[in-house]
Amino acid sequence: MQTGDIVFFRGQSWNSKIINRLTKSPYTHVGIAMSENMILEADRFIKTRIRPVTNDDIYIIMRCDLTWQQKELIYTNGKKFIGVSYDYLEIAEWFFKLLANYDGVGFVNNVNRVYCSELVDLVFKSAGVDLLPERVDGDVLPSHLMDSPLLTKV
Repeated sequence: MQTGDIVFFRGQSWNSKIINRLTKSPYTHVGIAMSENMILEADRFIKTRIRPVTNDDIYIIMRCDLTWQQKELIYTNGKKFIGVSYDYLEIAEWFFKLLANYDGVGFVNNVNRVYCSELVDLVFKSAGVDLLPERVDGDVLPSHLMDSPLLTKV
């Protein structure tokens, strides 16, 4: 794993199983590699943080062709999100959007809070890399990121 890799996790929790069923994707959580074994993540019940990847994690790594300047921006700009609270309201909106089979732009977006895939999208955009140019900034799920033509499995 190297800085700028995107790490997709298979969650085991009840809400991961709901996300899995609604998105039809086995990967329900995502983070950004900050080093060989550390990721930046926004996760429920905690503020955005950098944590180690553990042996208990079930994940795959996807990589984008990045310059060293882009990797440096991802690392630097990603660290600015440390301590940001999780966006429960936007996740609740996503549940309703998925249930209604609506993939349009949401109405809820607190700029002082983030959820996992929103964090990844915003950090990459801050480094000049638009993983999903057809989507509104931050209005993405892990399943959307998986479909980015800029990513390849490592």
